[in-house]
Amino acid sequence: MYSNELGVLPAVLTGTTIGLLGLYWAIRPTNRLHLSFCVGLACAVSAMSYALLNPLLQAGNFSAAHLRDEIANGHLALRATSLIIGFSFCMIFWRVAHEKAPEYSMGADPEKDLRTMTQEARRGIWTLERAAAQGVLFMVILVGLWVLVIMSRTSTLIAILNWAFLFIVDDFVMSANYIAYRRVGPPKLDAWKIAGCSLGTVVLFVIILFQEFDRWVGWTVLCFTLLIAMVTLFRAAAPFLAAAASNFGIMPEEDDWRPDEEEEVLIENLKRLRDQGVLTEEELSAKLHLVPLLYEHGHRAHEMAAALPEQRS
Repeated sequence: MYSNELGVLPAVLTGTTIGLLGLYWAIRPTNRLHLSFCVGLACAVSAMSYALLNPLLQAGNFSAAHLRDEIANGHLALRATSLIIGFSFCMIFWRVAHEKAPEYSMGADPEKDLRTMTQEARRGIWTLERAAAQGVLFMVILVGLWVLVIMSRTSTLIAILNWAFLFIVDDFVMSANYIAYRRVGPPKLDAWKIAGCSLGTVVLFVIILFQEFDRWVGWTVLCFTLLIAMVTLFRAAAPFLAAAASNFGIMPEEDDWRPDEEEEVLIENLKRLRDQGVLTEEELSAKLHLVPLLYEHGHRAHEMAAALPEQRS
């Protein structure tokens, strides 16, 4: 007899342990992690562990008839979803843990704060921490769907959500890859589709909650889900909130933004070297052509430009 309860305890213990270990990175102020991300990490590891352990611990009871039942109930789709989004969320968590958080001087250095604010605002809302925050919401829903499976709750609506969740997760993972590897947001159509499907998933999940459980259970889970959603919205708007806090709510329009202060300082320093006779007009012109490259590609090009006079001597 196949049991949906087998493997629950080791999966929960594994997820809880990994989630607590995630706090080691989340409490560091130098990265962009939020404490709620550890909840998502624990849910992701628990879901992946259960999706694998449950059939492996009772492989002898897994038959063709049971496979047909899993397809009909959406349990097979839920196992695939757990592995896909669980692994992706763990990778996102790891990358966010190694992203440096902005540092503000709290008024001690207003010019530096302004540069930091401008850089944060230009990052937009499609950031890795934004993807992680949305992933936490999906992880909570994923665990909720597994709870329904463990409690042997089945219905047509649950099966629909199990299968629909697989395709929604696929779009989410794709958008997260856009952000992680290309540093750009997904196309507008995909972005609207992700937002609409996420909202539809939450609504359908809430409907199932009130159908399958008592009202107090439904309201408790709903409040927790809304709390996670609020954290998601906050993390999505965090760069703009930080920008507003840095200049008392006065944000320039995109067309009015000046070039980055570091770029202006570099140009002024190069011109000063020309005025002092250290650089010729030709050398200044050559270095000025490098300025956009320095701004886009960072310190490596800066070091190369600084080494040119030494090579000539």
